[in-house]
Amino acid sequence: MVKQTVYGARSVLTVRLDWSLVGRPVFISYSRDASSTDAQALVARLGDLAFLDTGAIDDGDQFPQRLLDGILGSSVVVIFATKEYSDSRFCRLELRLALTGSDRQSSQVILARGDGWTRVRDILPTIITDRNWPTAKEPDRLETLVRDTLSLGLLPLVAAATSTIAADADNCEGSGDDPPQKG
Repeated sequence: MVKQTVYGARSVLTVRLDWSLVGRPVFISYSRDASSTDAQALVARLGDLAFLDTGAIDDGDQFPQRLLDGILGSSVVVIFATKEYSDSRFCRLELRLALTGSDRQSSQVILARGDGWTRVRDILPTIITDRNWPTAKEPDRLETLVRDTLSLGLLPLVAAATSTIAADADNCEGSGDDPPQKG
């Protein structure tokens, strides 16, 4: 576990990340109930580039550190968008992490359209939904899209998120949104 600290004008953000997972630049976000076969088909094409968690999350468990490490260490997040995905609290958390860590154009987010994908589409920014996305049943198109996106040399989400947060903190200086000063 390595600790990365980013300083903004008035804030400090510390993220603990298992850098051994950073070697996998693609995070596959999916609902096992709906997209396991499709997600595994994409992973078979991407090989060691992809992080696919197949472990169950038991009732009452918190969001697993391995998933946090995997998503923040990735440069690309493939979301297998289905009705079941939108119904899953942890899938929605993965989606929020992907959007928070992505650049302003959401270049790091790739959608694979599955059954009921419009439920996921309806909660996404238009910068993502206005694009043409392959279906979850098209691993060849998804692989090409992932490899093309990786060729852009995008930073891991943790780096993008922390630099965005630091920049936002710097932009807030003197905006009137500052907390009251003590003493």
